[in-house]
Amino acid sequence: MIDKIHFPKIIQEAKQGSLIGIGFSLTFMIVFEKLPSDPLVWVSYIVMGLVSGFFITLGNACFFILIDKIYAKFNRIIGLQLLASYFINVLIFYTIVTLINLIFPPGIIAPDLILNVSLGVGLGSLMVTLFFINKSEKDEKLRLETENRELAVIGERNRIARELHDSVSQNLFGISLNLNTIQHVLEGNPAKAREMLNQIRDMIEETQTEMRLMIYELRPAALTEKGFLEAIEELLRLFRVRYGLEINYSIEDNEEVLDSPKQIILYRILQESLNNVVKHAKATLVTVRLGIRNGSGELVIEDNGRGFDSAEGSRQSHLGIKGMEERVNQLNGEFKIITQAGRGTIVYAKV
Repeated sequence: MIDKIHFPKIIQEAKQGSLIGIGFSLTFMIVFEKLPSDPLVWVSYIVMGLVSGFFITLGNACFFILIDKIYAKFNRIIGLQLLASYFINVLIFYTIVTLINLIFPPGIIAPDLILNVSLGVGLGSLMVTLFFINKSEKDEKLRLETENRELAVIGERNRIARELHDSVSQNLFGISLNLNTIQHVLEGNPAKAREMLNQIRDMIEETQTEMRLMIYELRPAALTEKGFLEAIEELLRLFRVRYGLEINYSIEDNEEVLDSPKQIILYRILQESLNNVVKHAKATLVTVRLGIRNGSGELVIEDNGRGFDSAEGSRQSHLGIKGMEERVNQLNGEFKIITQAGRGTIVYAKV
C-alpha cells in the first residue's frame, strides 16, 4: 500500500508529469495534424497529454514503491527499472488513447497507429524516467551530505561540551571551593590564605586559556581569512607561546592543490593532537610534518610525551581519537595512531 508519507510526493510528481505529457501530446499533434484550426483538436490533444502524463507518472511511482516493498533490490538494478517503466508507459498510454477513441469517435489517433504511437511514447517517457531517476539519486546524495554535515555539527558541539565539562567546569568548581574555604583561613592562617589565592589565580589563568583556545577552535573563518598554511602556522605559534611547547614544523609542496574539505580536516586533526599533547602527553617537543602532493594532504604529528596504551578504548575516546578518525573516514582517507606508554605518540592522517 502507498502510505501517507509517499502520497503527497507522488501527486506532486504526477502533476509535473501532466505538463510533460502535454508537451509530448502537442508534439504529436504537430506531426499528425500540422497546426489545426479547429480548437477542439487542440483541446483533445492537450487533454490526452494531461491525462496520459498524469497517469504514466502516477503508475510508475506507485509501481516502484510497491515493488520495493516486495523486492527491495529491484530499485537498485537500473536495467530492470527501465524495462519495467517502458512497459508501464506503453500500457497506460495505449489504454488511455483506446478509451478516448471509444468515448469520442472517431478518436484522436487512428486505431491501426495506436500501438506504434504507444511504443514511441513509451520510449520518450523512458527518457524522462531516466532523467528523474538520475535526479532522484542526486537529491538522495545531497540529502545524505546535508545529514552528514548536521551530524558533524552535532558531534562538534558534543566535543566542545565535553571539553567545557572536563576543563572549564572543573576549574570553576575548584575556584568556587577555594573561595569558600579561604574565608575560614584568612584570619587564622594568612600564609595559607595567600597560597590559596595564588592557586585561584593560576586556575583563573588556566580557565581563560582554555576558553580562548575553544573560541579559537570555533573560528573556521581563520582558514578562509588567512589561508591554510598561514592558519597552520598561527595555530603552532599559539601553542608555542601559551604552553611553551617546542614545535618543529616542516612542509612539502604548497596548498593550491589541496581542496577546502581536506584543509579543514587536517587543520582540526592538528588542533586536536596539540590539545592532547598539552593536556595529556606532558611532552616538551613536538614535530609536525605536512606534505601536500597530487591533491592529497599528509600530516604527521610526533611528540616525545608519555604516550599511552593504544588498546585502552576509553582512553582513546577521551583523547578525541575516534572523532579524528571519523573526520578522515568522511573523505575515505587514512588515519592511524602509533604509541606506547613511555615512548611518545605519532598521529598520522592522509586525505
